[in-house]
Amino acid sequence: MLWAYVDESGRHDKTNGNRYTHLGVGGALAELGDWKRLSRSWRRSLDDEGLCQFHMVDFEHGKGEFKGWSQERRYEFLNRLLTIIMDNRIVACVGVAINAPQAQKGRLWFPPIYKSCVKGLAIRIIREVDRMSKRRRRVHIVFAQHQEIRLGDLAVYFDAVNRAAPYRVTVSTGNPRTVIPLQVADLVIYETLRASNTASPTRYPLRYLKEHGMPVLLDQRIQT
Repeated sequence: MLWAYVDESGRHDKTNGNRYTHLGVGGALAELGDWKRLSRSWRRSLDDEGLCQFHMVDFEHGKGEFKGWSQERRYEFLNRLLTIIMDNRIVACVGVAINAPQAQKGRLWFPPIYKSCVKGLAIRIIREVDRMSKRRRRVHIVFAQHQEIRLGDLAVYFDAVNRAAPYRVTVSTGNPRTVIPLQVADLVIYETLRASNTASPTRYPLRYLKEHGMPVLLDQRIQT
């Protein structure tokens, strides 16, 4: 069975931090055994630096556990994580991002946008599975738990995944602090939301993976 670990993220209006400009869902796909090996190496990398968790927003902006890190230290650590991804046979990185609506009063706007992202993500995961093998396969998708996503929202994207899949897809949730593959997903969706060229990513992390043979499957439906 293939396992996909998926996280969500959004970019915010710089003049109004409470308002999303766009929302995305992304992550990576691999066999469970490969995820377990990756998790052991990733955990060692965190322990070597005295870190509890890799969080891309904090890493990128030098906040939280990454406060005070030099550029050289950040670069070396990121390279170590990217090498771990490449060395553990991750099948593909996948991400989908779309615009958030202008009107965001309350939470009614969130479920339909999130559902659209998840449908797009599920289709790309399924296409990649089909590319690997035409045999009917099972896929388990683990979504990151976030306070922003309520139980009603979970039901929306569970339904979206199962409707999109031509074969059996099961779904669960996990905590990114303890489920290390979700930290990989955090990196992928952060970069998806900032990719200016989805066919050939120009920002370093996804460009590195793609240049080293990793399928990087991005879909941005963002209008600026």
